[in-house]
Amino acid sequence: LEDIRPPSIQVFVYGKELRFLDYAAKAQPFNILLADPSGVHPTQVSIALNRKPLAADCRSAPPASGDLRNMTVTTYPTSENRIDSLFVTATDLAGNTSESAFAYMPGGELGIKFLSCHPNPFSLRAKGVNGPPQDVRFAFLLVGQADEVTLSVYTVTGKRIWSQRLLGPDLIGYKEIPWNGRDKDAYRIANGTYYAKLSAKSGRKSVKKTIRIAKLEGY
Repeated sequence: LEDIRPPSIQVFVYGKELRFLDYAAKAQPFNILLADPSGVHPTQVSIALNRKPLAADCRSAPPASGDLRNMTVTTYPTSENRIDSLFVTATDLAGNTSESAFAYMPGGELGIKFLSCHPNPFSLRAKGVNGPPQDVRFAFLLVGQADEVTLSVYTVTGKRIWSQRLLGPDLIGYKEIPWNGRDKDAYRIANGTYYAKLSAKSGRKSVKKTIRIAKLEGY
C-alpha cells in the first residue's frame, strides 16, 4: 500500500539499451525489462507496435509466478516504417501503471551512413589560457549491427599513425571516438593533410569509409 511508484520499463536490443530514435539491430529480439518493488502484475502487461497490439506469436508471455519484482518479456517486432514505435504498459501489484513509448529506426544491412571529424581542420590548441588541449572527435553512424569497428588515421603516403578498435555488442547507431591528435607513440603530429578511415565488420561483411582531415596549428 506504500508503493506509489509505477514499474520501470527498459528495452534492450542485442545488449544495447534502446534510446529515442536509436537504430535497432536487424532480426534481433527486443528484451523488455520490467521492475517494481511490489511486483509486476503478470496479466497487466500490454505491448503494441505502432499503436497496434503485438501478436501473441511475436512475444513471450510474462511469468505467472516466481519473483515478479523483475521480469523480462521478449518480443520480435517486424519492421513496418522508417521509424517504428513500441508502446509498453505495465501495472504493479499496488495498482500503479506505467506507459512508455520507444521510437526507433529499424536497422538494416551493415553500412556507414556518415563519418565526420570535428573540428576539421584542427589545431589542438588549449581553450583559454590555462584550459586543457582540445581533442578531435570523430563521429559516425552505423545503420546496421557491427561486431567490430576500427578507426585509423593515415598520412598521405599511406602510413598508419594511430588507430582505435571497438568491439560489440552495442555497435549500431551514432557513435563518437575522441583522439588527442598524437600518433601511436604519443608524439604530436605535424601540420598537414591526413586521412581517417573507418572499417566496420559483421561476420563476413565489411564496409569502409574514408575522409580527409587536416592539422593547422601555429598560424
